[in-house]
Amino acid sequence: GVIKDLLVIVFLLINMFYQSWQLTLFAFFAFPLALWPIRKIGKSIRKITYTIQNEIAIFSNVLGESIRGIRQVKAYNQERYETKRAFKTIQHIKDYFVRSSFISNRLSPLMEFIGSLAIALSIYAGGVFVLNENMTTGQFMSFLVSLLLAYQPVKALGNLNISIQEGLAGAERIFELMDTKENFIEKTNNEKKDLKVTNGKIQIDNLSFAYNNKDVLNGLNLSIPAGKKVAIVGRSGSGKSTIVSLLLQFFTKYRGKILIDNQDINDCSLYSLRKNIGLVTQETILFNDTIEANIKYGNLNASSKDVENAADEAGISEFINSQPNKFQTIVGESGIKLSGGQRQRISIARALLKNAPILLLDEATSALDNLTEQKIQYSI
Repeated sequence: GVIKDLLVIVFLLINMFYQSWQLTLFAFFAFPLALWPIRKIGKSIRKITYTIQNEIAIFSNVLGESIRGIRQVKAYNQERYETKRAFKTIQHIKDYFVRSSFISNRLSPLMEFIGSLAIALSIYAGGVFVLNENMTTGQFMSFLVSLLLAYQPVKALGNLNISIQEGLAGAERIFELMDTKENFIEKTNNEKKDLKVTNGKIQIDNLSFAYNNKDVLNGLNLSIPAGKKVAIVGRSGSGKSTIVSLLLQFFTKYRGKILIDNQDINDCSLYSLRKNIGLVTQETILFNDTIEANIKYGNLNASSKDVENAADEAGISEFINSQPNKFQTIVGESGIKLSGGQRQRISIARALLKNAPILLLDEATSALDNLTEQKIQYSI
């Protein structure tokens, strides 16, 4: 351990000074030379380790957002996008680990060179001392053995500095936090056909669904004509949100049939189903990115003009334009920098940008005032 290495060095130094204090001082002239690479490399390691900690935090945030917003991810068919986002962060972490290993591995050969140089010069100087009868051969051999034995503990302390710097970088991340006030991708069955929506009529026949052995829906029959706005009203827990989840195939174990334009959704690929349905939930999921990126999540190929139009239709343009960075404003983790109503309007803008033929609103305007809600209903 560290204490053992320190004690060994102290006792060996005492013996070396006892044999020849002049030769001891001469041998340790290399000590200042060794301090420079130790300090330089330690500083670099601390900086890179701090960056690695940041990247790991970013990865945890990305993964957490994907899991919390799994319904949004699936509803917008963005599984591949989320996978790329996660792997991009993983690649950054790997690159920094490689750099860290490369830098830390330079310390050992440097210490070997400086140590070998000090030993070689000490042997030369000791030989001169013995020839000039300034010390006996026995004293010189005792000194040389002590110097050789001290080399490994000194080298170990140099490597210890690397570990200390890595630990300090991690501690900095913890202090920062204290001071501040598997991504599952469903496979599309090749045998399933693409859903083709021409009108958007939804037909639910004798639908039953149980959750944890408790019936939520029992023999539900419902017909929603194409192009109509239909509200499903009921008490809390009556299954309103369950119907939305079943339409998007978040749950697949149910009895009965769900048809869209006379096509059983069980016979259609998930991608084509979710491509044709827009979703806005009461629990708004925003990602730690810009306002533009969060709206564009509904359609990654949309132009900036399309994003602006969607924001205007959702009644969020005035707020966005009042921000210094406008659409490039970062919303924070889970949209923490925005109010509940602002988050909800961005989520609505995302759904409007998707421009799907079927739009599902699961208490999507609960945080909006009446005037804003009327404007959004008009836009829809």
